[in-house]
Amino acid sequence: MGVSPYHYNIQLMKTGHLLVKIFYCSERDVCDDTWKFDDRSVTVAQRERGGVRGMSRPVCATAIPKPIMRGLHAAQTRRNITVALVLAVSGGLSYRLLVAEPRKKAYRDFYRLSLYMAGEGTVAKIPKPVMRGLLHSQIKRNLIVAIGLAGFCGFMYKQLVANPRKQLYREFY
Repeated sequence: MGVSPYHYNIQLMKTGHLLVKIFYCSERDVCDDTWKFDDRSVTVAQRERGGVRGMSRPVCATAIPKPIMRGLHAAQTRRNITVALVLAVSGGLSYRLLVAEPRKKAYRDFYRLSLYMAGEGTVAKIPKPVMRGLLHSQIKRNLIVAIGLAGFCGFMYKQLVANPRKQLYREFY
């Protein structure tokens, strides 16, 4: 019957290298072996009931295997910056093409129309129905464009960042 490695008091006689193996013993075995590892002696002492005592943090860390995640944070950061840059540029260009340019054109046409209606020698009076129609159409259009852009950016974030991150962490845990 195997005993959990948590019941062993592992002491390193000489430090410097990682302990590669986890040492298992049965209830009847005496766990007192000396391993040669890279010209250094490592002694595994007898197990103790009542948990692990006297185990230093580096020894605990070396006895338990960890997932290899070296460079994962840097790769995710690079990918997130790239995705954010692409989404920001595409959002800015689509805003300019779908909102800013039509707004400029509408104001240009509006003032051209009001100057034409007023005549050349008089001060231009802007008709209120025209002004209301212009502003209301712009508000409605801008709202639709903003909702569309927000939905598109959210969808792209989920596809390009959130789902790959979940998949990557699922492999390790």
